[in-house]
Amino acid sequence: MLFVCTGNICRSPTAEGSFRRAVTQAGLHTHVDIDSAGTHGYHIGDAPDARSITAAAKRGIEIGNLKTRRVSEGDFNTFDLILAMDHGHLNHLRELHRENHKAELRLFLDYHTEARHRDVPDP
Repeated sequence: MLFVCTGNICRSPTAEGSFRRAVTQAGLHTHVDIDSAGTHGYHIGDAPDARSITAAAKRGIEIGNLKTRRVSEGDFNTFDLILAMDHGHLNHLRELHRENHKAELRLFLDYHTEARHRDVPDP
């Protein structure tokens, strides 16, 4: 599963860390590939934003060891599911997606049945 936001410094690494923890707690960490990336390469190689690291740590989620990266074409065949944090990211991913790619593209909040909005707000 790949989580995608703009710069891969706040929303997508937080989603990655949260999902990674849940998968590990369920004992499935050896069966699921988990990563995050950005639609743009503004911060390639940097750690997530310090505020995101702090907010995640308060919830027992470690994301300070992650390094930002940009979505690559290989991601569309590496991952079965790519979750965009908002419609802008989803549209960007759709532009990159080719017919022969295996990844399904969805919004992250498509899986939250009680969410009023479909976009994860940018903090």
